[in-house]
Amino acid sequence: GWHKMTNQEECELWKPIQDRAREIPVVDKHSYTSATAEILSELQQGDTVFIAGLDTDCCVLTTAVDLFQRSIRPIVLADFCSSGGGEVAHEAGLQCLQRLIGPKNIFRDAATPAQLRERLRRESLLIDATEPPRTGANLESTAPLEMRYRDTALDVVLRNIWSDLAAGAADSAHQFHISSLATSGTSSRPTQRSVLLRGCSIERGTLTFYTDNRTRKIHDINQNPHVSLCFYNPSSGVQVTAFGRAELRNQDSLSQAVLAKLPKREFPRYLAETPPGTSQAAPTSGLPRDVHTMALTDELHRKVFENFTVVEVAVERLDWFISQDRSCLRAQFERQGTTWHGSWVTP
Repeated sequence: GWHKMTNQEECELWKPIQDRAREIPVVDKHSYTSATAEILSELQQGDTVFIAGLDTDCCVLTTAVDLFQRSIRPIVLADFCSSGGGEVAHEAGLQCLQRLIGPKNIFRDAATPAQLRERLRRESLLIDATEPPRTGANLESTAPLEMRYRDTALDVVLRNIWSDLAAGAADSAHQFHISSLATSGTSSRPTQRSVLLRGCSIERGTLTFYTDNRTRKIHDINQNPHVSLCFYNPSSGVQVTAFGRAELRNQDSLSQAVLAKLPKREFPRYLAETPPGTSQAAPTSGLPRDVHTMALTDELHRKVFENFTVVEVAVERLDWFISQDRSCLRAQFERQGTTWHGSWVTP
């Protein structure tokens, strides 16, 4: 029942691409995937294919998965893809792709050709016989970040921040899955610890993690709900710090609903016999000795429910920092109502 892309005008290539297409072959396809028999005949196992285009949640996704299943590495250039279904559909496609082909096969923070070229060079994927060799270590030969980001809009940076955060919440292998949480309570001395990112709502601007209700972080948040979460990806050199206000959800309908979906193997985290941080005479996990073989009785489930706490941080400010090739950039974003306002700042 879809009647578009049927006349010549709708099917014509975009003019800048049309000009390039005179130099390279164009392959017609009549299905979602671009991994047609004609394309596959030119490829072999172990090859790498870069994918850009429309739609991220449809043709791009199908093509990437088809190649991946044939042991051909697909690399999706996220900043060069989009969707007719809008930003939500685009991000949904990327989320599915992260599960299907892995986050390392999705390139972000490469919104301009110069940024993409540098990313490919760092990962030894750039093959360009016409490019002059890099010499020395002077600033002029290292393509400083400010040159590569000068045409990048701040909303692209913001979109990539939230995309990485969403990926960290959805994929335990993603670098943003583990973050450093800082609290201060009423003390002038802040405390840091690592937490696992369990949820991210781009629409609401919230980040979620779980913890035991008896921990020091809960005490701190009760005294002062203002916290920060710091994320770092060593492969891209990107650090994101999220500042916001934490809300605790314990023994209510939300924590009950989240707990109902939590794998039972995670329940022992909330069954320590004494509160986390309690002094002990010898090394101990704090758990009952037979906790991993015990049946989940109503009494044990009640204890888990009492201790299990969902912490939702409403993000008010974001600090983005990137460091590559002895150069660095920084941007800050502040939420005002439902709108984010950003600015470049000195690193």
